[in-house]
Amino acid sequence: PHNEKFIKLIYRDEELHFESAKELKKYIRKEFKKVEISGNKLPVMTILYPRRKGINFEVYDTPGPDLANSQHGDFINEYIEKADVSVFAVDYTKYAQSSEVELLKKIKDSFEKKGKIYSLVCAVNKLDMMYLDTDTEKIKVRVSYFMERKLRELGFKNFVVVPISAIIYFYLIKIAEYISEIKEVENLRSYLLDMEDNEEFLEEIGLPIEVFSEINAFVGKMKQIHKIKRPTYRDVVNLSGFEIFKRYLLYIAQEKALVEKIFFYIRSIDSYLTEVHNHIETSHVLLSKDIEKIRKALNKFIEEAKEEFTREKFNEFFKRAKEEFSDKVKYMLNDISETVEEEIEGIIENARYELRERMR
Repeated sequence: PHNEKFIKLIYRDEELHFESAKELKKYIRKEFKKVEISGNKLPVMTILYPRRKGINFEVYDTPGPDLANSQHGDFINEYIEKADVSVFAVDYTKYAQSSEVELLKKIKDSFEKKGKIYSLVCAVNKLDMMYLDTDTEKIKVRVSYFMERKLRELGFKNFVVVPISAIIYFYLIKIAEYISEIKEVENLRSYLLDMEDNEEFLEEIGLPIEVFSEINAFVGKMKQIHKIKRPTYRDVVNLSGFEIFKRYLLYIAQEKALVEKIFFYIRSIDSYLTEVHNHIETSHVLLSKDIEKIRKALNKFIEEAKEEFTREKFNEFFKRAKEEFSDKVKYMLNDISETVEEEIEGIIENARYELRERMR
């Protein structure tokens, strides 16, 4: 998020401005076509959207794990470390590949170092593909169960796996932006069938021609599998799973991840203070031993000095030496104390700043 009214794209060392997401999307599609034809990879893009009321997130959309060992590897590793929440998206039709399992291990290692427990959300996407399989009854939840088992095997204990169909959800939301009455119709399938040939409308809102047929196929199978005779807009939105996923993700980001982060800072400061305390204790023991050596040396000096000094001169000399030594010890202790105090204040101030930024 940024404080300007336009959308900003930083790409190939240039800064471009767009008035709408539709305009930006059109530009990105052209760029994608170019690299697709040339066989190259799309360089990193940074997009800044106008800030809105409420929570504003930074979202890092990393390349797939199959590219983790290529030039994108460093990019993935960097943002695993930075992110407060990781959304692990797996394709419903593919389960978890070995490269994805390796990436999950990296995420787990990073989480453990930072005291994260609840910060992984697994989204099983393309749930609409389930309805194209003839053996639907057997495979309805196969990938969800598979991913839950796989995550437990890897050592994750607190996570949620949410099956979703993002494309069906966004198609419906997009259509409803232009035709609000779609939310009220009693039989969504019949309504969409009537609109299926309206290519002009689809072109106007920027959706592919196949949209209505895809939603209709989803709704038709939904009717057959879930025994909903007259599926409504809300039925389809709910069964897409996306709103549940979105609400849970917001809850994790705003509540659980924030608590974990604060607790991690508190624990880090506590650990550092323990370390400082142990260091001071150790220094005290060593200093005690040194003082004993000094005491013996002084006693020896006193015995020898008695023969050379008159009583008056000796007392005066010893008093001055004692004061000088005392001042040096006080200075050393003050110096140690100030250094430790500055270190601790610096850590606490950094933690405060991080928390303030996170809670904005």
